[in-house]
Amino acid sequence: MKGVFLKNLDNVEEVKQLDEWRRGYWAADLELPHDFKTPDGSVDTVLATKDGKMISSLTGIKAIVLDPFIHDPSANPTDLLFSLVKMETALTFNAQKWGAVDAYIAVPSQLDKYIRLLENYGWQPTVQNCVVMRRPLRPDTVPLLGEERDRMLREEARLAKEAHLAEEGEEKVKIEEEV
Repeated sequence: MKGVFLKNLDNVEEVKQLDEWRRGYWAADLELPHDFKTPDGSVDTVLATKDGKMISSLTGIKAIVLDPFIHDPSANPTDLLFSLVKMETALTFNAQKWGAVDAYIAVPSQLDKYIRLLENYGWQPTVQNCVVMRRPLRPDTVPLLGEERDRMLREEARLAKEAHLAEEGEEKVKIEEEV
């Protein structure tokens, strides 16, 4: 954008203005549980200005994202629960040592029981009604499954439609024979 400049957040008045804007937008959870900036750099905020006037901010935090949880579908649910808790504890402990201030996990909304389980271990829903997006900061090193999954789902839908049409055709033939 022409004439838009970036600068570091550096005074109390800027914080007050950002907090006012944040509280004026209740349609989203604009939470800042670790404030706009921390001395150790785990939380940092950058401002955009135009003509010397602040127009927006974006806050970045050091965080760990725990995703995906891959498991044997035939494994004992209790074993899976204990394995999940132990793995999460180990990963978040290391992330805290590296300066992370939050841990995130993406859970499909239809997994109600899993969400309740995570809540029992201190996880809290956040950014409701949002789409979780990812931008790799390093190149991906393994192929992503999205395209393969989408092809498989399209094929399953095609086969289901063919089966439905075949069944519907048989019903029409039976009705015509009865008449």
